[in-house]
Amino acid sequence: MRAVRAFTLVEMLVVIVIIALLSGIVLAVLPAVRKRSYEAVCLSHLRQLGQAFAMYKQDWGGIEAEKGRYYEPWQLGLPPRVFIPLSNGDCDTPIGTVDLWQCPASDLEGRCGFKYGANFPSCFKPPEQDPLETCRLWKEAVYRLGQEAWLVEDANHCTEAQRLRQGHCPVILLNLNFEVRRFPVRWDASFKEIFWQPH
Repeated sequence: MRAVRAFTLVEMLVVIVIIALLSGIVLAVLPAVRKRSYEAVCLSHLRQLGQAFAMYKQDWGGIEAEKGRYYEPWQLGLPPRVFIPLSNGDCDTPIGTVDLWQCPASDLEGRCGFKYGANFPSCFKPPEQDPLETCRLWKEAVYRLGQEAWLVEDANHCTEAQRLRQGHCPVILLNLNFEVRRFPVRWDASFKEIFWQPH
């Protein structure tokens, strides 16, 4: 009668150790892969938003922004707001679709919140609600950058701990030229330095 050869204890232990090592390698790589995939999604979102903004601007006869000159958003053919609250608690948007404004790396909840930053709809307070004119001054400084002014920014791909430890984070920007760029930027200065003085 032929003997059936079985695995020895040593062989089983070797297989278990190899599987454990491979699992450790995969688990260590997964967060980086997930982060890159999120960034790829957001790059695609901002490119699509850029196309939507370009069509909106063409429809509304917006002019090109020149550096050093202040513009109101309507002069540039920009919508007054990108999120329109609906009675059912959901949102609509004149630019792209609501899903395009959702960053998969963001921890914000709900479909009616900004998951990307946008400079043009966020400072439309009446003067009586903005006694220090913070909105006006901030918006004016941004638009004086001309076509280099950022229109939409995505800074969701960096944790607070990374910002404090590294001093910079990757940011994806869509500017008034509707170009999308990704670069590390400083995170410890004013808005203008944060977004426009990359390392």
